[in-house]
Amino acid sequence: MLAGRARVDYGPNETELTSEELGPDEVIHLPAGAVYRVTAMTDLVMVEASTADPGWREDIIRFDDKYGRQGETAP
Repeated sequence: MLAGRARVDYGPNETELTSEELGPDEVIHLPAGAVYRVTAMTDLVMVEASTADPGWREDIIRFDDKYGRQGETAP
């Protein structure tokens, strides 16, 4: 996180999630294939980076978000 606070829920699937709160200058590394959700607890500025192989965007699956989007997403 660059600024603000967030809760990151992550795990191997939707029913086995661990929660961690992060603040400025804190980092979390998630393994490939992990499901995760980021919830801003305050105004938030964050950077997300991926070390995945080419084509990683084709297999993104959105479980849910506050805008009602679900399912696979195109790049």
